[in-house]
Amino acid sequence: MSTYLSTGIIQILIFAGVLMALMQWLAVVKMPEARLRKPKPNKVTLKTKVINVVGNSAIAVIMLVSILYFGGDSLVYAASNETSGMTIFGEMLAVLLVYDFMYYFSHRAMHHPKVMKQVHGVHHYIRYPTAFESVYVHPVEGIIGIGLLMLSLTMLGPVSETSFLVAFFIYTSVNILVHANIRLNHPVFKLANYWAVRHDIHHGTQLNKNYASIFPFFDQFFDTNAVNKEEKS
Repeated sequence: MSTYLSTGIIQILIFAGVLMALMQWLAVVKMPEARLRKPKPNKVTLKTKVINVVGNSAIAVIMLVSILYFGGDSLVYAASNETSGMTIFGEMLAVLLVYDFMYYFSHRAMHHPKVMKQVHGVHHYIRYPTAFESVYVHPVEGIIGIGLLMLSLTMLGPVSETSFLVAFFIYTSVNILVHANIRLNHPVFKLANYWAVRHDIHHGTQLNKNYASIFPFFDQFFDTNAVNKEEKS
């Protein structure tokens, strides 16, 4: 794995940590009135949350680094000055589209009663998730998540290192924003608000809707899309 790729991954993980802390601070301390729903106490303790989040984060990083280290040549190629912006955009978009398509069906499958009880239900213990709980999942689900991203890279690769880094940046950032559980009243946050509202509907009132993570049209096409009145207006 090249220095450029490893440095990029480290920088993205640091940014993700800062973004998670910022969105958590806004939702819990600075702007609790901006929460999408007023949270109620749950039985999951802070200690349990910390152990789960730290453990899943470690597993994801180990998987990511191991796969890129041992299979990097077939997954990514070194970007150069000749790699155009359109190439980077196209490769990044393709990786995320394939990932989200597979994630839609895996997420939907995890709502099967048996899988929900044993695996995905861990994430749904948190009825009012915030950014910190974005990776509060059963370890199996955490492995599936990063595994699908790397599988999409395997199916489409090799892509440029830059394309992968952009895709990984969006993948990590969206997962945090999706679980932020707050609405920020400024046009620049419109997309982040949209993601948060869609996922809050999934956690709150319609568990069988809004399975996709990034792109809504998979839910729209398979008739599992749910929006509230404010999103329609």
